Amino acid sequence: MSGSRGRDNPSRATSCTPCTVNYPRFPAESARSTRLSSPYRIPPQPRGGAPALPHRRRAPRPRTPSTAGRAHPLMRRPNARVEPPAQAQEQTLASAPASKMAAQRQRSSSSSSLGRRHLAGALAFLAATAFALLLLLPRSSPPSYGVVIDAGSTGSRVHVIAYRAGPLPRLDWTRTASLKAAPGLSSFAADPGTAGASIAPLLEFARRRVPRDSWARTEVRLMATAGLRLLDAATAEAVLESCRRLLRESGFQFQDEWATMISGAEEGIYAWVAANYALGTLGGATQDTTGIIELGNVCHQ
Repeated sequence: MSGSRGRDNPSRATSCTPCTVNYPRFPAESARSTRLSSPYRIPPQPRGGAPALPHRRRAPRPRTPSTAGRAHPLMRRPNARVEPPAQAQEQTLASAPASKMAAQRQRSSSSSSLGRRHLAGALAFLAATAFALLLLLPRSSPPSYGVVIDAGSTGSRVHVIAYRAGPLPRLDWTRTASLKAAPGLSSFAADPGTAGASIAPLLEFARRRVPRDSWARTEVRLMATAGLRLLDAATAEAVLESCRRLLRESGFQFQDEWATMISGAEEGIYAWVAANYALGTLGGATQDTTGIIELGNVCHQ
């Protein structure tokens, strides 16, 4: 067509000039606005004009045991690692026994502390009850004392006896004691007036064993046996009188007739009473008692 036109109209050029199409240019703002907006991108703030509205933050969603440890899909970063539901469930199940064990330990510790408090309260109650019973129970009276000097042929012995009164007196063996001193009273036949000095250590021993506030009501007795019976009556009485003078000044309760010379029969009776008391047969039927034979240095009963 152009060739024909060239031939028909030679004045016109036969060459074609390229034409240029000018497309409309859009401003940068328009280009940026055409981009797809991401839900995770913060919208740009306007550069002037009306002030921007305050950013409203969404309230956090409460997590439940089923959603604990998993982020909301809209709050997760694009490159965040997503755990499979099965793995998250396994972790939840694995953490469940640990929490149960912790709860059991807490319950056991609380129950043990409660048991200790109950035990302490029970012990305090028992202690208070025992103290009240001790106050209400009548206090036992102090024991009574007796002092007996056995003046034998080879020496004299003092017996400090602690007992509690009753139908059958009960001896307190923890406070009972004895001491022997030599020579015997029969060895002072040549000088009867000095016989009392031989029993002075025995009286001093008795004063140490008997409480001082019990001296005035503690009887002291002297019983001379076979060694003094071998002397004549006048000499034996002089020896006894020397002992009486010392016994009157001893501080114990004493009467002159309590320092005497006993017979062999009386000596045997006292030995029989002592033996059956020790065996526990005293105070019952006579056929249950035990007979004894006492063998002394000078005589036998």
